[in-house]
Amino acid sequence: MSISIPDNLKTLGANVFERNFSLAKIEYCGKFASFPVTPACPPERQALIDAAKAGAAAADKVTANKATATGD
Repeated sequence: MSISIPDNLKTLGANVFERNFSLAKIEYCGKFASFPVTPACPPERQALIDAAKAGAAAADKVTANKATATGD
């Protein structure tokens, strides 16, 4: 059995997977670390995360360049 968990997960209830003995795979790309099985980030999901970060960095650079050009 596998489960896909949203990447923005911050907490889980205590022992949430305690009686699930068939859990073999967790798909998760976030930073939360308390899982009974080591999570794996699927490559297609990681690509989306990387693209979003690159887009945000590019937007920040454009904003900084505008501020420098206008003296803000």
